[in-house]
Amino acid sequence: MSRYDVVVFGASGYTGQFVAEELARSVTTSGALTWAIAGRNRKKLDAVLVEASKHVGRDVTSEAGIIIADVNDKASLENMCEVAKVVISCVGPYRFWGGPVIEACISQKCHYVDICGETQVLETFQEKYHADAEKAGVHIVQACGFDCIPADLGMLYTIEKFPGVITEAESVHKIVSRKGGSVHTGTWASLLHSIANANEMRKKRTSLAPFQWLGPKLKKRYSELMWCRCW
Repeated sequence: MSRYDVVVFGASGYTGQFVAEELARSVTTSGALTWAIAGRNRKKLDAVLVEASKHVGRDVTSEAGIIIADVNDKASLENMCEVAKVVISCVGPYRFWGGPVIEACISQKCHYVDICGETQVLETFQEKYHADAEKAGVHIVQACGFDCIPADLGMLYTIEKFPGVITEAESVHKIVSRKGGSVHTGTWASLLHSIANANEMRKKRTSLAPFQWLGPKLKKRYSELMWCRCW
């Protein structure tokens, strides 16, 4: 059975529409990469392709497939994963909606990618799904989002350039927001649940792999370094 190379699940959501647009921009008309978008509402998915066509300069409405799938419908998730080589899930918070998609991917031997930034969820899923995914030959690649990639790349760059052994690195965040700006509902919900369940982390990390410090710990400076400027 033929499978799409990539399926964007949750393509009509706030983040999913940008992922779909960027994927459309990356795909050439040669047919080298086959792709589709998936979600609950056909009308909204059609609108995503129409909007993406405007931005990429070509009509992708007949180029991309459309799959109807609902995170609350196990059969629909399995049907989606059955026709995909890789599923990019943009449906969060992943604490609630990530597990069913990963389970469907494992059962249908489909690779999984998401944009999760919920630390407890990442480590919970690692512990819960690693063995089954490895047995099925399925790659689960999480944290492919804005809040994760810069930190990973920054750490790799620091390791390459630092003339010695790094025992700890300090991350400085500068948030600049326009006056009257807002936070997306899914991002806000993910943040609130992460803070509310912060105590999960210590137990989870102890069960996964006890962490050993290689040198002195840096003094935390949250109040000094974290600030927000509005204009």
